[in-house]
Parts: sequence; structure tokens; C-alpha cells
Amino acid sequence: MFRDDLTDFGLYEVLAEVKYGLDIEDDDRVKTLTLEVVREMLPRGAPVDFGNGPLAGTDYPEKTPDEVVARIERAWDALGRLPDMGEVCYIAYPKYEQGRPGG
Repeated sequence: MFRDDLTDFGLYEVLAEVKYGLDIEDDDRVKTLTLEVVREMLPRGAPVDFGNGPLAGTDYPEKTPDEVVARIERAWDALGRLPDMGEVCYIAYPKYEQGRPGG
């Protein structure tokens, strides 16, 4: 299922923006803020995929932002470190939200 109204990226890209963009050295703080950013994106129409890429159209049991963030946090905790490229999940963000205040 191709969707040209979405821009996709990995969780590692969000955490890199948090860690390096905000110059945060504490990995626990990076995790907390990254999860907050993801939680804010979800109600704006950002689908998350846990392995097949965001545009694969896979249906997961996690539906609410709290459920999705809890799954991301469990996978992150299982790694025991900051996720690298391709690990944990991919996120697709609606292009119409990009550049908008709060978007």
C-alpha cells in the first residue's frame, strides 16, 4: 500500500533530533523526550510499523497512543541502549502536518 501523503522515518531519527538537536547527553532523558514526541505525533495521523516499514499496511493490536508508546518502550528497553537505524519501529508522518505549528 503506497501512500504519497506520508513521510516515513525510523525511531532512531526522532531520537537523533532529540539527542543532538537539544544537546542532551543523558540517554534516559533522550528516551523520555523521544517517546513524548512520538506520543504527540500519533493523534495527528502518524502510523507506526514495528518491522515491515510504515507503508506496509500491517495491522497491529496496539491502537491507542498509550499502547503504541508502551510497545515502543518495551522494545527499546529490550535493546538496553539507544535504538539504531531500522530498530524498534518506523513512523510515517502526514505531509500536511509538517511545518505547521505543533506539527
